[in-house]
Amino acid sequence: MTGERNVILFAGQSGISAKDCLHRLNDRLNQKAKVISVEKTMSEVSNRSFRREIILENIPYQYELWEKAFEKALAQVNDLSSSEKLFLTSHCVYYHQDMREFFSPVNLEMMRKLQGKVKMLIVFIDDIYDVYRRLMRNGEMFSYVKKLEPVEALYASSLNLISILEWRQVEITVCRLIQQMLDIPMYIIATKHPVSMVARLIDKPIEELRIFYLCHPISEVRRSAIERLPNFTGHLNRFSKEIIDIDDVVLFLPSTIDEFIVKKQGDKLVPECLPRWPLPFEEGDWISPPMPKDLSEINPLNPLGYNISTTEESRTFVSYLMKLLVDCISVKMTSRDLSLVEQSKNGVIVYRPRFPNKLSGGIRRELEHNHNLYNKQTSRRSIIVSVEEDLGKSRIRYFFTSIETFVKDLGSSDKANLKNECYKWMMDSKMIKLFSDDVSLKKEWINIRDKIEEIIPKSYEFEVDFLFYETSLSPGEMGKQEIARRQGYEYLLNMLLKDTLKDYIISAQDYKSFSSYEGITIDVVKEKLGNKK
Repeated sequence: MTGERNVILFAGQSGISAKDCLHRLNDRLNQKAKVISVEKTMSEVSNRSFRREIILENIPYQYELWEKAFEKALAQVNDLSSSEKLFLTSHCVYYHQDMREFFSPVNLEMMRKLQGKVKMLIVFIDDIYDVYRRLMRNGEMFSYVKKLEPVEALYASSLNLISILEWRQVEITVCRLIQQMLDIPMYIIATKHPVSMVARLIDKPIEELRIFYLCHPISEVRRSAIERLPNFTGHLNRFSKEIIDIDDVVLFLPSTIDEFIVKKQGDKLVPECLPRWPLPFEEGDWISPPMPKDLSEINPLNPLGYNISTTEESRTFVSYLMKLLVDCISVKMTSRDLSLVEQSKNGVIVYRPRFPNKLSGGIRRELEHNHNLYNKQTSRRSIIVSVEEDLGKSRIRYFFTSIETFVKDLGSSDKANLKNECYKWMMDSKMIKLFSDDVSLKKEWINIRDKIEEIIPKSYEFEVDFLFYETSLSPGEMGKQEIARRQGYEYLLNMLLKDTLKDYIISAQDYKSFSSYEGITIDVVKEKLGNKK
């Protein structure tokens, strides 16, 4: 074998359906790759079923068998010609059901023999709910859940979903060790990405590709978009698909993993999933095959349909159980999204970061992370596509929130009046336009103050101590009050005019603001993507 890096390593936890994913991927390559599965080779070497027998054996036996299988796979790698491609796939972490323990069978010293031969390592991931559904099939590790009582199945499912989350994280951790040892790029890829995009990543030299991560609001859209802009996802999907279709671009989408979808009723979480985020490509275009109907109909949070509405105690218990799961998902979500930023060598593309009326906390973290990485990877960009009306609404919301926070002793009726007025302003196109323009906002600031003073008590004072200052004169009480109020409004104006996004942009030219969402043109983004890097 020559010095060609024509081996692609694949990893991923059980329940990903890796065999089917690789088959679909192979069909889209310019040249089909030979596929070697370490687990399949373990079965061939031992003449035993991996799922039914090997995985139940003691851990030392599995170590030994993995090494024998990998040695055999390595011989086939060494026999490759320079014109051939090979997919070498293995789970990097197993779960021993008897011992209730995660362990890695991977022998890193043997893996080291692949140095100089591997182009990249791809770690497949999927929604934990779909992974769980697949692992509930007959003969799989969680099939036992179907034999439990409904309440037991609900309880067990919450813990199993948390285990799947942990399993994914441990799998990624082991893969990072392999990546570092072999000095190769690693890509964490959700299997709901289009198979054509991943084929592009494999077929083309990495140097010829522009690899970005798409940032956009998700949670806030779920809460607000239905009533404010029901076609937000349609605009976003058209935008992202046009970028994906550029033949030298790879665009990782955060919504290809969508797990923060546990439903809330009133003040309690319930064991039901909200609809997952719509993606810009059909299910048939995904890396993963379509979910069989019998599995897709399973409610992973409550697989046997336990009735939680029998008592208040039951609803409270289930809500706490769901909160435990949601908290675990939230922690892992941050880690995963920042990992996607890291693997996107050309940076991030941000779509409407303030929609519907505030800067998304997730987008702020991702932009900051990309900006920090820029210090060592100067190919990175922060391409921001903003909309002026989003800025206006964001400033209106911040202004009213600040008034409620900084003004002393507001009663419940005062706060209700402020909330109602805030809503009116955010629905008023003239006020939105006023707040989106710095010059107009400064000019009209005294009138804005007058409008607020019609709502709040006449004797209002600001809470913030640093707004007061000493003067050489000694004004009376009215003078002191007016000085404090002027300083308070001046402080608020300065905070409104400060654009947090500018702290994280790498080039001012990459920050593009459109007059409205209808005016966003992909041609402008393509122009900013520029030449290949």
